[in-house]
Amino acid sequence: VFRGPSPMQHAHRPFGLMSDVEGSRCFACGKAFEGENQPSFMYNDHLFCTESCRERQIGLDTKMEKTCAITQNSPGPLT
Repeated sequence: VFRGPSPMQHAHRPFGLMSDVEGSRCFACGKAFEGENQPSFMYNDHLFCTESCRERQIGLDTKMEKTCAITQNSPGPLT
């Protein structure tokens, strides 16, 4: 069951610059953060190298949230 915050709660929160995330990798694509002025983005306590990577994860979380809601509201198997 998805119990995290709504995907849109943190959708537009930039994290900072490379000095905040040195040695980290993008949660979506795995790309290493390089250079001290590389911007990074954060969503649900995960770092992303681009807004595109972050938006992809938000989309996946939204689909998961909707799927869980549908599953919880559907009747059980007929017996």
